[in-house]
Amino acid sequence: MADPLRLEELDIIGYANVLDETMLPSIVPPVFQMRSERNRNFLPPYLLNDRCLWNATEVTESEIRDLQAADEISLFQEPFPAQVDFELFVDLEFRPCYKLAGTARVELTAIADSSIIEADNAFRRGAFDEADRLAGIAISADYRKVTPLVIKAAVRRVRKDIDGERLMEVLAKPFVDELLFRQMVDLTCEESPLAAVPRKMPASACSPMHGMACMR
Repeated sequence: MADPLRLEELDIIGYANVLDETMLPSIVPPVFQMRSERNRNFLPPYLLNDRCLWNATEVTESEIRDLQAADEISLFQEPFPAQVDFELFVDLEFRPCYKLAGTARVELTAIADSSIIEADNAFRRGAFDEADRLAGIAISADYRKVTPLVIKAAVRRVRKDIDGERLMEVLAKPFVDELLFRQMVDLTCEESPLAAVPRKMPASACSPMHGMACMR
């Protein structure tokens, strides 16, 4: 087992992922570099504990560049110091944000909550692509929230995508009972403009003159 590395001795030079706009915002695992030895770089999987980095995979500067070229990692233009109890995430504008874990969680939850409201409003007015996109943002910001999965499932039901709706139900399983999830989707679909279209009533029920011709 490699010796632990103190975070105070490390910089963050990037993160071990490559994101597109559909994956934002996103918490990402930092790529670390020894401040005093730039040829020593450290990749996940690793453990952050007791102010140290444990069991990371060490790679050289050349290997880092190869990984970047292969779209395996993303590198920053300038490194910045690693800090204890901080979280790295990429916001909706692709900006890296490195903040205390509690602060990061609050900000991401706020993004999730506002995106849920916007997604719900979009669904209600029939903007299903927009509702689906905004629900995706909410899930990226806070995967524990069930409502964006409900909205995504409702979008798929409206589009008669049975497999897609079922997938949302499976993803929600760790957080909510299946029956309750379906009931939530039912309620959401009732807000769809498609659900608001009046059903065609039988002629006998909707026209007081129905049948009069045959009585003449």
